[in-house]
Amino acid sequence: MEYGKKGYPIIVTRTTNNFGPWQFPEKALPRWITNLLLNQTIPLWGEGKQVRDWLYAPVNAKTIAFILERGQAGEAYNVAANHQPEITNRQAAEWLCAIIGRDPNEAISYVPDPRPNHDFRYALDTTKLRSLGWDETGNPREEFAKTVSWYQQRLRWWQLRKAEAERIYGGKS
Repeated sequence: MEYGKKGYPIIVTRTTNNFGPWQFPEKALPRWITNLLLNQTIPLWGEGKQVRDWLYAPVNAKTIAFILERGQAGEAYNVAANHQPEITNRQAAEWLCAIIGRDPNEAISYVPDPRPNHDFRYALDTTKLRSLGWDETGNPREEFAKTVSWYQQRLRWWQLRKAEAERIYGGKS
């Protein structure tokens, strides 16, 4: 930001939880997807009531291109999906179960939250971005389905990375 204030062509974007193709399976959604594809359970922290703003990575890329065209150097822009209603982790897990064809009562395992003081809700105010004319909205359920399809078609890619991803959580792949 300081370089931007000095006249360098710097723009900062602050984004919410990105998801989509090529995401390492240590992150929540790809971890859950790959667990379901392996006929394992989704480890959902607490009651799964945490709220996350799930931003589809291709939408984020389009947004960055838009900001490069219309944004001002030295400024920061919040980039978020701002879905209404907001999506809880439980809702996201249930959607993934439905997309893959697993019963959420059997496929979701509620585990103690290892970070009990972790943020309950992630959200960003996108007023500044929208003032530039951005009005991209996505369909999170469809974007989740596209992401699941990507992982289903690239089993070898994520299987080579799954054990390493699970070690982060002290689990087994």
